[in-house]
Amino acid sequence: EEPISERLKDIKRIHNLCIDHGALGAVMSGTGPTVFALCNSESVATQVFNALSIEYDSVFKCKPL
Repeated sequence: EEPISERLKDIKRIHNLCIDHGALGAVMSGTGPTVFALCNSESVATQVFNALSIEYDSVFKCKPL
């Protein structure tokens, strides 16, 4: 994650937005550009979703099975 986040500043920006809005953690999936965050409640997930949706088009909130 670190090498690509130096080239693609949005990766680090998304990570920081997730953490700043209450996510327990956020990481890039595979070789990117997908970043996912884990939250301890649906309300926190909604906060993260809303914050990301302001700046990015492809934002999804999912619930694990």
